[in-house]
Amino acid sequence: MLNLDDVDLKQTRFYQDVFAEGEQEGRQKEGAALLLRLLRRRCGELAPAIGEHVTRLPLPQLEALGEALLDFHSLADLEQWLATQEARSEERGTNRKAYAGGSNELQAKTRTAVLLPFLRFTVHSQCTSLSEQHAVSDSVW
Repeated sequence: MLNLDDVDLKQTRFYQDVFAEGEQEGRQKEGAALLLRLLRRRCGELAPAIGEHVTRLPLPQLEALGEALLDFHSLADLEQWLATQEARSEERGTNRKAYAGGSNELQAKTRTAVLLPFLRFTVHSQCTSLSEQHAVSDSVW
């Protein structure tokens, strides 16, 4: 429609950020699935709440759990590890909120501020090009 090449769009920061987020999410899901299989093998059947908890862990915590599970001897070890990580996460979350002050909102506004001028320029360029083409074709007839 706008004659934009895939290569041009793939070079934008916005596209690269979105792609990286999707890639990170995929790694997190696969890591969680693998760890759940390993935990079931090491600790036996897991309660649904524990499975959901593991699935929600961010990638760095999944990696730490992957190392820690080598030392687990029972389900109690897993539950203790999860409780410790949750307490640490809450502590870090409180500290981050105090310093961040809505950084996600700022990131979204920044992306929008960067993307909109690019899109306006692209659309304007394409419209100008189409207008020139129509002017030439109209003058021929």
